[in-house]
Amino acid sequence: MEVYYSTAFNAAILQRNGVLTSINSDSAELIRHPYHEAAKTQRYGGLTDEEALSMITINPAKQLGIDDRVGSIEAGKQADLVLFEGHPLSSYAVPQMTFVDGVKYFDIKSDLDDQRQLVSATEMVEPVYLHEEVDHQCLQDVDAYFEAFQGAFLEEKF
Repeated sequence: MEVYYSTAFNAAILQRNGVLTSINSDSAELIRHPYHEAAKTQRYGGLTDEEALSMITINPAKQLGIDDRVGSIEAGKQADLVLFEGHPLSSYAVPQMTFVDGVKYFDIKSDLDDQRQLVSATEMVEPVYLHEEVDHQCLQDVDAYFEAFQGAFLEEKF
C-alpha cells in the first residue's frame, strides 16, 4: 500500500525540488534492478543521465555518510564498479564485468556461460572476507535502547 498511489517518477519530483534522493528497495525483486528504476526517472521525470545515475550511486552514499569511500569513481575510493555494453540505464545494456573493492567477480568473456548452475540452492556457502575485520563502533551501547523499547511495547500490549 505504501506505493499504491505513487508514480514512476516520484524520485524525479523529489530531485527537482532539491531533496537528496536515492533509489533503493527492501524488495528482493526490485533491488536487483536499480538501473531500471533510475531509468524511469529519465523516461517519466525528465532527469539527466547524471541526475538519474546519482540516485543509485553517490546519493545513497551521501545519505549513509560513506561518500568519502564509495558512490563515485575517484582515486582513493573503493572500486565497486559494473561495466556495461551500452548505456547503463538501458534495459538492453548487458553487464560485461563487475568489480567489488577492486576485485573482479564477473567477466562475461572469461566466466562460464551460466555459473549459477554450479551453485547449490541448499548447500551452505562460506562467507568471503576481502579485508580484515575492523573493530567498529556500529551499534555500540544500544542494548539499553532496545530493552527500553521492548519494555514499553510489552506494557502497551498487555
